[in-house]
Amino acid sequence: MHTPFGTWSQKERETLADLRFPLSYVSTPLQSIFPKPQAEQVFGLLNIDIKDVDRSGATIDGNQFRTVIELGLRGAAKDQSLGLLFAQHINVATHGIYGFAAISADTLGDALELADKYLCHVMPALTLENDIKAQTSETTLIMEPAFGAAGNVIAEVSAKVMVDIMSYAQQAVVPIKIEFAHEAPCRSAMYEEFFSCSVEFGCENNKVIFEHGALDLPMKTRDKATSTLLQQNLQKDHELQTQQKSWTLKLKQEIKRRMMEQRYTDKESVAAEFNFTSRTLARKLQKEDTTYQIVLESIRLELADELLRSSSKSISEIASVVGFQEVRTFNRAFKRWTGKTPGAVRESSS
Repeated sequence: MHTPFGTWSQKERETLADLRFPLSYVSTPLQSIFPKPQAEQVFGLLNIDIKDVDRSGATIDGNQFRTVIELGLRGAAKDQSLGLLFAQHINVATHGIYGFAAISADTLGDALELADKYLCHVMPALTLENDIKAQTSETTLIMEPAFGAAGNVIAEVSAKVMVDIMSYAQQAVVPIKIEFAHEAPCRSAMYEEFFSCSVEFGCENNKVIFEHGALDLPMKTRDKATSTLLQQNLQKDHELQTQQKSWTLKLKQEIKRRMMEQRYTDKESVAAEFNFTSRTLARKLQKEDTTYQIVLESIRLELADELLRSSSKSISEIASVVGFQEVRTFNRAFKRWTGKTPGAVRESSS
């Protein structure tokens, strides 16, 4: 069995490598599509330990996720929809705290807002755009292009997740229509039976369309205390994961470590530490609205200020640590950054 990685671009691989997904999203569907020996072979191919399948919090990256879907597309029969096969094994509990937070929210509108805010941590392949019109509300499901055709399967499963959340409204909400941008992989009637609504393919975007008033419907499982507790935990997790995913933060930590060890801090050397080219690192920083030079300058200032206030190193030694060959150049730069000379900062802290 061969991985389809060879058909993907380097940029796609790099994009997918940064995305993490719960292993539970693919483990159960995979075992239902393939016989057990073949499913285990797939896990082995993707370097997934079979023991992790039932482990809470186990994740896979985007390359592994796309590979599972593409292998599934190859293994599914022509009259089958892989998206619907996967969707049959996805429910609110599959999403853990995220799913339970949604169904304990006060209204359906609140539940969908939570999904919009926190979805990126369990389904980073997808972003949502909600549009309220006069008679209807529309949620557009925007796929990460790096998933290619595998994104069609994710769109179908994600539509099922939305329909599941809607079913927890006090009056169960059935979409007016679901639209998919891709062509139907099998009979459209199969989808309409599955979703209990009109389903169209070959549309401009992936959309779930439902009555506008549905957003105000209370959730039948709403509970203020539970919702508050779960949302507090989600926010903490959100802040932690945002920090962990920040390439700016990772870069600052690496540059500071190199400065303290008196190692090279040029862009190429630092990028190589992450197994990237300097261009790839620049693209990642661009997504966070910054550049290598900006990050380098900020850590130079931060470390210089820290050493001036708390170390016994001379100003010339500190200049060398943060990458200046001449003290005079360091003095000018530090005053430009802070409005003060290094000597003044040292005096004020003594």
